[in-house]
Amino acid sequence: MAPSIPPEIAAMSQDDKLNRILEKVLSSDAKLSVIAGRVSTLEQSQQFMNAKVETQKAEIVALKSENAALNDQLSAMNARVRNLEVGLSIESKKRDDNENISRKQCLEFSGIPKLPNETRDDPKKLVAKVMSLIGSTNTISAIDDAHRKMGGGLIARFKSREERNEVYNLRFSLTGRTCDELEGFDHLAEQGSELYINESLTMDRSRLLKLIREKLKVLNRGVAKEAKIKVKTEGGIIKCQNIGGLYIKMSSMADFDRLHPNHIECHTFNN
Repeated sequence: MAPSIPPEIAAMSQDDKLNRILEKVLSSDAKLSVIAGRVSTLEQSQQFMNAKVETQKAEIVALKSENAALNDQLSAMNARVRNLEVGLSIESKKRDDNENISRKQCLEFSGIPKLPNETRDDPKKLVAKVMSLIGSTNTISAIDDAHRKMGGGLIARFKSREERNEVYNLRFSLTGRTCDELEGFDHLAEQGSELYINESLTMDRSRLLKLIREKLKVLNRGVAKEAKIKVKTEGGIIKCQNIGGLYIKMSSMADFDRLHPNHIECHTFNN
């Protein structure tokens, strides 16, 4: 069945109908032109995006290649650093051992105040006074050299290991004794600092001993005197008691932590 023609169209003349058709055609052409323009714009945008994607793909490939090369370099550098650390550790131990050998003829004296106008020769004389106080048979002639440390104590180098050991073995004679008992310091009565004699340790071993003592203060807190864990030095070697009271050599903080497992944090420095 043929579609019915609207009355207003049927009443139109043939020219009007043609004009009407032309108007529709022109309107459709305009719409098609707009659509074609939009399609063209979209096609251009798509081509631009495709070009960008291809560029980015190429950049990603290049970056992956660069990253792989950098990772290879980093792995090589890490391996080299590990080797250097091992080498430095070995050299550091050698240096520490050599320094300890040179210090075996030295002793450190603590608790002796600095004289008002102390000269370079006075440290020897002060050490000799301490030696006399503990009953040493050695005199000032046994001292090769002596000087003040930055911390204020005295360090003395003896001419022989035997002379040094004789003085060191008498160190417990200073228990409870203070500097006011020394000639020239009697004015410090009841105010004098206690006197101590200790082995002269290397810098690394001094730090380790300080850390061990710091932890032992915590571990020995509230423990009876006879049951306290003790630490000492022998020939520059640090030794700490185990649970059974046997003295064990300590070369690092790890040795101590294995001997006495703990979670104590030391804030002085890291070792």
